Amino acid sequence: MIDPQFLASQSIQALDIQPDPELNQRLGLYQVFLRLYEQNRGLLDEILNLEISGARSLRGAMFPYVQGMVLGQRAYIITNLVGSRSQAFAQPQHIWTIGRDSRRVNVPIRDRRLSRYHASIEYIPQEGFYLRDLGSSNGSFVNGEMLRQHRPLADGDQVRLGSLTFTFFVTQAIQQLSELSPDVLTQVSLADAPPTMPLDPEYQDAEDLWTSQEDEARDSTAVGSEDTSMFMRRHP
Repeated sequence: MIDPQFLASQSIQALDIQPDPELNQRLGLYQVFLRLYEQNRGLLDEILNLEISGARSLRGAMFPYVQGMVLGQRAYIITNLVGSRSQAFAQPQHIWTIGRDSRRVNVPIRDRRLSRYHASIEYIPQEGFYLRDLGSSNGSFVNGEMLRQHRPLADGDQVRLGSLTFTFFVTQAIQQLSELSPDVLTQVSLADAPPTMPLDPEYQDAEDLWTSQEDEARDSTAVGSEDTSMFMRRHP
């Protein structure tokens, strides 16, 4: 098989053209992908299909989370696991049970790998939030470690219940910020602004320039990805 990079270098020498570093880099990538494609054709076809379908599915996707919040003597959890929208849940005993059975748990989630009565999150004053496994079939994990009984949850922990994975955040303190001065308030507040208030011309120009630069960068990246994909498909 003829090396594409060799052909390009010969053509450049014949035309007495200075080599383009970006062109050389693309040819090098083509060569690597071509070799990979020859050895793992089926696998790379799947990767290309995942790239296309993944880009579509990520639009508007919500990333699952649970946030524990303490306000005075009350504790809450805020999550988007129920109904795919963020909601706050208050519970008198500060215990939130998670599972598939809405008759047994107070945070029911539709996931076939969740047990009917899977796990619970409990807030203990002066200590924090704890995760407990309730004898589930597929287990509960925190940061990849299987939960044997219970353990405290820290800000940023990755939790997996069955096949359900979410990030846990905790907020135990609220800072009261000072009021804005009247002159600043008139500049930033939208309370008295019309719904379709036009942008300042200088700000609009800057925004248009930033958007144009962002679009050019995104188009350049997309072209490189499409070129690679098309080259792989045309050279089976």
